[in-house]
Amino acid sequence: MARSVISDEKRTGILREIIQGLEKLHGVKGWAVVSQEGLVIDQKMPTKVNPHLLAGNTAALAHSAQVVVSQAGAGPMDTLVLKGQGSVLVIVGGEQQLIFLVMTKNSSEIEPLTDYLVDAAKRFHSA
Repeated sequence: MARSVISDEKRTGILREIIQGLEKLHGVKGWAVVSQEGLVIDQKMPTKVNPHLLAGNTAALAHSAQVVVSQAGAGPMDTLVLKGQGSVLVIVGGEQQLIFLVMTKNSSEIEPLTDYLVDAAKRFHSA
């Protein structure tokens, strides 16, 4: 029992580090950490965004993307990128316990953001 408490404390610390790192990345307009069930774990989105609606749809989209990637024989989903006219959304962690969604200003920030998120998800889920 003490092992899971230590693991939970460690994961909480790692999640805090991940969030602090997100806030330092260039071009990040907002972020959300979402459970597979679509619940908001933590978020910092622009005020016009409904975080609960966003979380539910992010979880559903991540699940659907995972099914498509799996059916295509491409292995587990690594990253899903959605480009809108005003922002780019990056989703990482579709089959994991937590899903990371980050909104960035434009596509020039996608590669470093994706690298950061994939590494962060691996760190969190291996803790």
